[in-house]
Amino acid sequence: MNNQMTYEMRVVVFIDILGFKEEIKSTVKDGVPDETRIRNIEHTLFKIGSRFTPRAEWERALGGHDAPSSSAATQFSDSIVASIGMDDPAEAFEYIIQSLYFISRILINDAGLTCSGGVSLGYARHNSFALFGPAVIEAYQLESEVAKYPRIVLHPDVFSKLEAVKERILDLSGLKIEDIISLDHDGVHYINYFKNLPILKDETDWNNYQAKLQKVVSDGLQKTDPGVIAKYMWMRSKMPGN
Repeated sequence: MNNQMTYEMRVVVFIDILGFKEEIKSTVKDGVPDETRIRNIEHTLFKIGSRFTPRAEWERALGGHDAPSSSAATQFSDSIVASIGMDDPAEAFEYIIQSLYFISRILINDAGLTCSGGVSLGYARHNSFALFGPAVIEAYQLESEVAKYPRIVLHPDVFSKLEAVKERILDLSGLKIEDIISLDHDGVHYINYFKNLPILKDETDWNNYQAKLQKVVSDGLQKTDPGVIAKYMWMRSKMPGN
């Protein structure tokens, strides 16, 4: 049997883009496609997907972020599944938690959208034509049953492994894991996109992001569905100063 056809130990993320269906409906007005909105959505999804797409050698030579060679991403409508192999646990975890932080910010900055998600660790098969495994199911269940709010939550095993390699993560990126991850009121660890990272020095960018975040929350609180309002109330409680 070909060893390449077995499961791998992978960090798996399942992300659901909230409000995506309404955004897609807005791409057609009076039966006419809105090309600007379509391009904006496509560009946003490209930026998210590129976080987990390994680049060719010539591209890597140009610099910028570089997804690990074992990373993969699959996107369908409002769902994204990304995963990274565990050849080097510290590098895999460091890359994925930073990527999830920036993905949350990209969605808010570029499209005024939020997301929920789950991060698991376990066996999975993920390549250009196949996506399955216990870790994929677990990540999906975390998103659908635990996240509840616009947040990406971590399985306890993931956080435990992060704790075990936190010193190396600090060496790799200059970040403490608590710079990105916070403990919520229900005992769940989540990616905290409500605070700026110490490594990001551009105050103008941070101020612009906060303004967009505030607008997303303000608009969301105008909804009529109590369940939707609860999600934005949670977001408001996490805003800086609250």
